[in-house]
Amino acid sequence: MLKAITIFFIVQFAWAQNLGVVDIGQAKDLLNDSFGKMGNTFFCRCPYKRKRIRKCDFTFDYYPRRQKRIEWSHVVSPKVFGPKFISWNEGHPKCVRVADFPSRSRMRSMNYSRSYYENLLEKKPFKGIECARKVDELFRRMEGDLYNIVPAIGAVNAIKKGQVPAEVHTFVPQFGSCDLKIIGNHFDPPNYVKGDVARIYFYMESAYPGKIQLPPNTKKLLERWSRLDPVSKEECMRAQKISKRQGNINPFVQKKCH
Repeated sequence: MLKAITIFFIVQFAWAQNLGVVDIGQAKDLLNDSFGKMGNTFFCRCPYKRKRIRKCDFTFDYYPRRQKRIEWSHVVSPKVFGPKFISWNEGHPKCVRVADFPSRSRMRSMNYSRSYYENLLEKKPFKGIECARKVDELFRRMEGDLYNIVPAIGAVNAIKKGQVPAEVHTFVPQFGSCDLKIIGNHFDPPNYVKGDVARIYFYMESAYPGKIQLPPNTKKLLERWSRLDPVSKEECMRAQKISKRQGNINPFVQKKCH
């Protein structure tokens, strides 16, 4: 009986996670080919077609080229859940690479020094996102989870790193007509996607226990955002499309869809 219960919980636990997309590379291929040839960017609602922004009142002083294209962006940044993996923090025996391969001209300039050559060929350990991608299947599936990836203006993707949700008060718009706010370690999305952001965070915390842990104050804020911005028809359609391809549901969206 105990064995049957254990198997049931393992199956239920696995079913709750992304099992259909192996990594971020496959996720981007799917998004480019099947999910996102055209539409509106997530945070600023700028129309795009084939990765090019068609018209947008978004303004920013930096990344001019990336303001004209969309990029696939994580709502919950890998910098939030990555440090929960040992390989991210400490590396792994498989995470080593040769420092460099010197050219003949470089070797000639160093008088063909054997010690210099051996130093360059010495295997150097690495960690962080590259190591986690290399050795952790769960990290790859988390990073490639389609529920957590949205189309964003490239400049927004460049600015939004590991920030966490918060109420940010600014007197001057940061990005023109786009009401996204990013200050320090915090980001505050426009009102029309606050609920979407909240339900993505709730899903990621639930689907990958122990890898994302929302502080009580953040959870209360996200619960309020979810109430103020309920599930929309578009959010339901997106979730249903992802569930067919990825093999699991986002219950925080699905239970509100009819």
